[in-house]
Amino acid sequence: MSTLCYPNRSILLKRLALIPATLAMLHAVNSLAAAAPTPTSADSTDYTTLPVQRMGTRLHQRTSAPSQKTATKARYVTSLATLPNDPLAAQQWNFMSATTYTGAADNFNAHIHNGSSSEVIVAVVDSGVILTHEDLRTLPGYDFVSTAEIGNDGDGRDADPSDPGDWVTQDDQQSGTVSAGCETSDSSWHGTAIAGIIGAASFNDTGIAGGAPRVSLLPVRITGRCGGFIHDMIDGIRWSAGLPVAGVPVNPYPARVINLSVGFAGDCSKALQSAINDATEAGSLIVAAATNSAVDLDTTPYSPATCENVLSIAANTREGTLADYSAYGSEVFLTAPGGTRSDAIITTENGSNSAPAPESSYGYHYGTSLAAAHVSAGAATLLSIDSGLSNTELSNLLQNSSVVMSESSICRAGGCGFGRLNVNRAVRILTDEQLTDDSARPPVGAASASSPETESNSGSGLIQLPDLFFYLITLISLRKFCNN
Repeated sequence: MSTLCYPNRSILLKRLALIPATLAMLHAVNSLAAAAPTPTSADSTDYTTLPVQRMGTRLHQRTSAPSQKTATKARYVTSLATLPNDPLAAQQWNFMSATTYTGAADNFNAHIHNGSSSEVIVAVVDSGVILTHEDLRTLPGYDFVSTAEIGNDGDGRDADPSDPGDWVTQDDQQSGTVSAGCETSDSSWHGTAIAGIIGAASFNDTGIAGGAPRVSLLPVRITGRCGGFIHDMIDGIRWSAGLPVAGVPVNPYPARVINLSVGFAGDCSKALQSAINDATEAGSLIVAAATNSAVDLDTTPYSPATCENVLSIAANTREGTLADYSAYGSEVFLTAPGGTRSDAIITTENGSNSAPAPESSYGYHYGTSLAAAHVSAGAATLLSIDSGLSNTELSNLLQNSSVVMSESSICRAGGCGFGRLNVNRAVRILTDEQLTDDSARPPVGAASASSPETESNSGSGLIQLPDLFFYLITLISLRKFCNN
């Protein structure tokens, strides 16, 4: 399996930094040297810190009873001909056409052209999943949370990846049950929310539709109350890819896509980078949330988003702009729907604020966690059409089908990656269907001043001169980078 190669990795950035100061108008590439001192290489750090946190926010607005599922169906407007029959599909602006909502990923139209396949496995490396949820079908996974205190399930690692809840009370704080600095909170059901975005069942007259509704979900639990350990993340990544982990049975269902909607502030440690490299070599595409810290990843790195061989995903709003909470920078590969507090994204969860309730529920969430899940679903959709696609081919399809974002100086300077995710366009490129809209992105290096490259609903159809200059320089540097 070849190493991922696209023009926003750190080696390329260092080469771009050598180009004269005219590139300063595009991005502050020299800021990499100012990265904060954080865990780098010592494996002991990976075993003694508790920095891994989820990258999504749960809102206390949900629905569970069948009579409630259509109560707010008029909130969003779309053509019913494009919707699956899931009762809450009309609320899923994130999967609708980008001509209806600029920031949507256009999954529903992709479903019409091609479905998804249960043979494609997506690992949800997260807080665990409610395995009994009515809208989720999961493979046997594993719980890698190494302590009972964090796991909140009475034991350490075991073969039960279900989410027991990660709520924290004042009594927990006062008794010292949780680590110092851990705030009181309700259960997040974070992994269940991510699983629903990726692969909730569709056309089953139940709940929502997932971005790739027929894929097989592999739940891999690495976080619990107050977060998780980096070494648990490392082992979870390796196991997800079918690689051996000491003391754990080999995973019989290696994942083609590994979703990491979790992360921590700091550089990528050697142990984490090694796990990612090995998983990539084994055939897994790694997708990670860029983080909700609203920082420039070039100066304030977060891992695994800024690790090599990772697709780092920022969040966009329903209107298609970069979300104000989202990280940005030249490490970002794409943006995808992340929503906001006012336009959050409905997905699977549990109705309880503490231990799981028996009923299946749906609730609103937002964050870069959800954005990453959309890209994982998009990659899984492409693999369902052609299971032989390499990681490089997948990233190229996602890149070349994205919609350029030019509404802010951050995006114009390359801080939003190649643009917004559009799954339907990626499917059409893969299936050789002719694109007729002028927002289609030509392959890197094929853009010219006469080739229109716009975002839907944008004011100008012409590529901007700074963007053209950036792509020309990128093409030259990329050729050298990819040949190393």
